[in-house]
Amino acid sequence: MPASIEIQICEDHAKQWQEKPAKWRYGAFFGNQPTTKSTVKPAGEWNRMTLTAQGPKITFVLNSEVVNEIDLTQWNIRQINPNGSEMPKWLQASRRARCQPKAASASKGDMPVQASSFVR
Repeated sequence: MPASIEIQICEDHAKQWQEKPAKWRYGAFFGNQPTTKSTVKPAGEWNRMTLTAQGPKITFVLNSEVVNEIDLTQWNIRQINPNGSEMPKWLQASRRARCQPKAASASKGDMPVQASSFVR
């Protein structure tokens, strides 16, 4: 797992996102793990999400349903996802080489939140 975790928030019903890999869709741990199901509402409707980080476990709830969970202790190798699949090369390359796998990271501290958007 890289040095940070991104939880994707996008418009899954838009054609541009329907054509992307499941690991890029709403609620995915971006580039690492897709959701178990899609509960995202179409544009114009409100979605409600809850993100819980408790120790090494992160749970993502969307519209009252758990759609993704990870246990950071399962990321023992920096380039490999817990299911054995390789992390995308571009995601590996975007992180500093000295980053430790999440299993070796601290489990307490601040949780920064970043938002980015674009208009086409």
